Amino acid sequence: MTIDQAIKGICEEYFPQFTYIFDDWWDVDQAVSRAKLPAIAHILPIGGSMRVHERTGRIYDHEYVSIAFVDKVVRDASGEDQREVFERMKETAKEFIRIANASGHFSAVLAWNYDVIYNKLASIVTGVMLTLEIEDNGSC
Repeated sequence: MTIDQAIKGICEEYFPQFTYIFDDWWDVDQAVSRAKLPAIAHILPIGGSMRVHERTGRIYDHEYVSIAFVDKVVRDASGEDQREVFERMKETAKEFIRIANASGHFSAVLAWNYDVIYNKLASIVTGVMLTLEIEDNGSC
């Protein structure tokens, strides 16, 4: 199993109310405009690294991953409306991290950055995008 497959499995099992999208930025933008929202958009990895375990020779994959949690807002939504959606998507992102860490697929993610998504996509959505460094722990 790859890191991407493990993330998809977590999203589909634990967040069935969300549409799962995996693609590059351009196609994610298009898909979000047609998808049933809320959505989890897993952007194609922007890079990564690999390392070899000295004793076992096993190769560990370490990917730089972006995952966006978005939901629709009305056009010209007020700050309060934006904040409600942003906070809800941020709570979903935190739950995703808890589940991913407990899954056993990855080394624990202990810190991450996030950006607020508002007017960054063609669709009228708000949410958060996590930027993570994920390393498989041998099960991917």
